[in-house]
Amino acid sequence: MKHVIMISNQKGGVGKTTTTLELCSLFGKKYKVLGIDLDSQRNFSMYAGANLTSKATVNEVLNAEVLLEDAVQHLSDFDILIGSKELAEASKTFGEPDDIYLLQDVLEEVDTYDYIFIDNAPARSPLLYMSYLVSDYIIAPAECDDGALEGLRELGADINRFKKRKQTNVKVLGLLLNKSENTVMHNLAYEEMEEIGEELGGMPFRTTIRKSITVAEAKAARKSINEYAKNNNSAKDYKKLMKEIEDRIKAIEEEK
Repeated sequence: MKHVIMISNQKGGVGKTTTTLELCSLFGKKYKVLGIDLDSQRNFSMYAGANLTSKATVNEVLNAEVLLEDAVQHLSDFDILIGSKELAEASKTFGEPDDIYLLQDVLEEVDTYDYIFIDNAPARSPLLYMSYLVSDYIIAPAECDDGALEGLRELGADINRFKKRKQTNVKVLGLLLNKSENTVMHNLAYEEMEEIGEELGGMPFRTTIRKSITVAEAKAARKSINEYAKNNNSAKDYKKLMKEIEDRIKAIEEEK
């Protein structure tokens, strides 16, 4: 059974792309994994070391110009469907009501992968709505920042809207405190995330990702943190997060 997991927060700069890359890299060592870049900035594609000159991007796949299997790039640990600068015009390109089902149509018959992770831009657009409809779970990163925490609430409002229309069954798998430090402010932020988690039906992960300059260094090297410095605190944290994600999904599916 494949699991489609979107990484999302309405606020930018909270570690969505880093989280997507780390999870693709870690899960890819154990499972068959596809990462999808739905951000026009293409940072996930770039930091993963993908070939950005390829004409076969997620934009062409969604427009039915290229088949998914022909567009996917095979990296060392996982496959990737790279983003496109043309996604900046998504509201115009995918403006028809039924267009929000395009990604669902693309992935519906795909049985090659155990996990599919989707990196989303921090903005409401048809691309984000496509993710809500196709995903089984959401992982929502945030920082110790009022804007980031408010972004989680906006995420909840979106989910409720689509659920009322019976367009999605997506579940918040967990909230993730990123760039964490052992301070009173970060402890208070985690407590607020617990309150938000009660509202969203998905509690914060016990694992938090500790702040580290190595994260930026790994991006510059076009590697995941676990490839670049596996003994770094952030690298260790992401390994713990992987285990927690596996456990939560297993528990949810055993209840079904």
